[in-house]
Amino acid sequence: MGNKESARRALEGIEQLSPERREKNDTIRASLKYCVYLQDFPTTSLSAEEQEFMRTMAEIDAWYDAEIDKAEQRGKLEFATRAIGVKFQGYVPTEHVTSQLAALNEQQLDDLIVGMFSWQTVAQMEEWLNSVDS
Repeated sequence: MGNKESARRALEGIEQLSPERREKNDTIRASLKYCVYLQDFPTTSLSAEEQEFMRTMAEIDAWYDAEIDKAEQRGKLEFATRAIGVKFQGYVPTEHVTSQLAALNEQQLDDLIVGMFSWQTVAQMEEWLNSVDS
């Protein structure tokens, strides 16, 4: 049934790797491939150890998805902040605007980025942010 010891070794130390390192993502991908491989087997054919491994993999998969979502959100936030500076010629967001931006969800960030194409002033952007805040 595959090489579960290789997958288990791949998981060891995963928390020690920096999220920015490609090796962490490679390790997670290899582990998930093994997990998908095992999912094709009926659970009755899996040992207790393999079933525990599957539960662990499900937890890691959920954690990994959450980390990817957070990274995408951070990327959009960084892009939006840079775009605001470009759109409004070097405008540096106030602490209040920065906190409003950080509170936006993914769809709201998309709406903000689209809105920047039509807004002519910082006041229009701030008005939009305040309407989202309410």
